[in-house]
Amino acid sequence: MDIAAMKQDFYKRFEESGSYLKQEKCGLLCTLLGFPDIEGALSLTYPLSVGVTGLCRPSASDKLQLENTDSDTVYTQRIKNTGGLLPPDTHISGGQILLDNSIPRYFDSTAETACCTVKCIMSINGFSRYDKTAAAASCCGKSNIKPYLALLNARPGYCIRSDRLKTESLPLPLAGFKLIAIQMDKHGDHSADYKEIESEFEKVKSLYPHITAISELTQPELETAKHKLKSKSSYSRLSMILRDNERIRSVAEPLRRCRTSELFNQMNQSAKDFLQLWGLEQQEAMLLRSVLEMEGVRAARFWNKGVIAVVYEERVDYILSSVENAFKRTGKYEIKFCISK
Repeated sequence: MDIAAMKQDFYKRFEESGSYLKQEKCGLLCTLLGFPDIEGALSLTYPLSVGVTGLCRPSASDKLQLENTDSDTVYTQRIKNTGGLLPPDTHISGGQILLDNSIPRYFDSTAETACCTVKCIMSINGFSRYDKTAAAASCCGKSNIKPYLALLNARPGYCIRSDRLKTESLPLPLAGFKLIAIQMDKHGDHSADYKEIESEFEKVKSLYPHITAISELTQPELETAKHKLKSKSSYSRLSMILRDNERIRSVAEPLRRCRTSELFNQMNQSAKDFLQLWGLEQQEAMLLRSVLEMEGVRAARFWNKGVIAVVYEERVDYILSSVENAFKRTGKYEIKFCISK
């Protein structure tokens, strides 16, 4: 929904007033390198142009009214300053928030919705500076905080390097390129794989008390602890995570200088590791291989249940039709596309 239509929808739901509407957004967080869903692993993420947009305005009460453009249900609750978000005794006012989600339904947009809501609450109250770590923790509960913290720190034109509770914004100019998410319309995700990796890492830690996160583990240390792991696949996947950790470290300085070529090269190397070490399903591997080999694709990597690809703008239509035709002949899943800046 465009902003003009969203404003009309807002006034139908909450009535017109003299209060100025403020706008916030959380773009869909895609993964360029690393593993944001695995605690302690490094990650490099980027907010796509599709996402959750919020229109909001303050009210005189302490009640917060929240609606979504695709629902007529109103969520109302009292709002308080809790969890260390703001200095003690800081008063937080309520208001109205309308959220519009343009993220395709085959993506999980839980984190983007929660973070956009928090950003709207802060905007309503005029708090441009707040504890984003505390805000992320309030969004995720006991879940991994990294994706939430990355979303609250994300901004267009920059990717986010995440290391546990630390984030860094790195320039990512994409002039002349488009980002295409190419996904298979299938059920299931890789959360069980990630939980297994975290469990296996706990076994490795038993040998190295000084190591507190996967980002601190080295390949020689993993090799020594190999006998602790339950399978070869666990060792291979941990090896790949360590390789991606090093890739993220290696691209940080080039990105600070706005040199994207090193990132694109490392994304392609990461894709090859996915094919060799991760153990992708047959259809996932076929999709990744076919995209990597297409003319006009500068970089590609496995993400979600498909591929995130950096493509030259003039080759977008060719790539979409090529992927679609390939899977009409051999794929058992329908292919979905999401084109973003």
